[in-house]
Amino acid sequence: MALDLEDLLVKRMTVSMEDDLYAKVDALANLEQRTVPNLLVYLAAKAVREAEAAGELPSEGTTK
Repeated sequence: MALDLEDLLVKRMTVSMEDDLYAKVDALANLEQRTVPNLLVYLAAKAVREAEAAGELPSEGTTK
């Protein structure tokens, strides 16, 4: 089975947030010794894992 180049690409996006929220996210990222983008990816992945565990999202490799 040949790999599709599209499957290997990282998806990029722009996120906008209010200054006060950004300041708090930045402070949390510093506490976690992460960059803000890295923290946002971590938090998104954590939310997906929790939703899958709660049955709110189908797990990878399954359909609902």
